[in-house]
Amino acid sequence: MISEVLLSDHAAEDLLRASADVAKNLTSAGIRVDLKGDFDQVGEASAIEGDAQARPLVVNGQETYGTGAGAPLIVADDTFSVEIGGVWNEVGATSVVFPRAVIDVSEGLPTITHNIESAKIAGIEVVDGTEATSITGIMPTATVKDLLPKTTGPAYFSMWVHSTGDPVLVRTIIDFSADRAITITVSNWNALVHVTAAPTQ
Repeated sequence: MISEVLLSDHAAEDLLRASADVAKNLTSAGIRVDLKGDFDQVGEASAIEGDAQARPLVVNGQETYGTGAGAPLIVADDTFSVEIGGVWNEVGATSVVFPRAVIDVSEGLPTITHNIESAKIAGIEVVDGTEATSITGIMPTATVKDLLPKTTGPAYFSMWVHSTGDPVLVRTIIDFSADRAITITVSNWNALVHVTAAPTQ
């Protein structure tokens, strides 16, 4: 349960900036993206989870569909590939298939957090076993359009960062509407990962 507001709006803005600065130094992380509602560019995908390397961006993981079925995926910089029936298929440019700002935690997410308006500290929660400070705010329409070009309005933004030590990102939720949202969960910051580009056929 979220506690009462603990800090000022100015403190929330400072925390957003500090978290973005920490993210810029990220070398690797575990990332999970859950999709609620319709996102045309990702087809029937409901979640993406994997190990991510920064600079250059490489993600090795799994794409899960609404049916519960899944397929291995590899994101290598601006190429998004999925393995189907033992064959790797290049789906398209990462920036077209999936918003790079969502999956690139070292460069994309800091851009999002820098643009949040009306930021407030909502309290302290435990997220995945980690005590985290909750920040809420509004994502302006221009930033939302970078994620969903057809969007015509702002989105509600919620973010959780470590309450002690560096304010590393734990989770972000972007609510575009009552039936459409993206949840980004980040773990294992800077842990060693072994990732590769998709094999050539």
